[in-house]
Amino acid sequence: MAVKKFPAPEIEAAMELTAVMAVSSIAQKQGRSETDVLKEFLASQTGKMLFDEETKLWCDGPAYVAFEYEREKAQFQKEEMQPYMREIRDESSF
Repeated sequence: MAVKKFPAPEIEAAMELTAVMAVSSIAQKQGRSETDVLKEFLASQTGKMLFDEETKLWCDGPAYVAFEYEREKAQFQKEEMQPYMREIRDESSF
């Protein structure tokens, strides 16, 4: 069993600051509270990757992290709508 290595305090601080800045940007763009966006962000794949030192996502900065989160969310919504879109296409073929 591998032992989880914790990032250095400086890296952890950079990860947290990047998350705060990305969440703030997303919340402002969407007109939502930072608290609500933060909860969703931390539960997302992007949020998990940001706090995984091996991915180095925190190095890319808050704008890129916000972009990745929005792209992930858009992809999820697209996949979630696929069954409905298929149903609409099938009904329109009559």
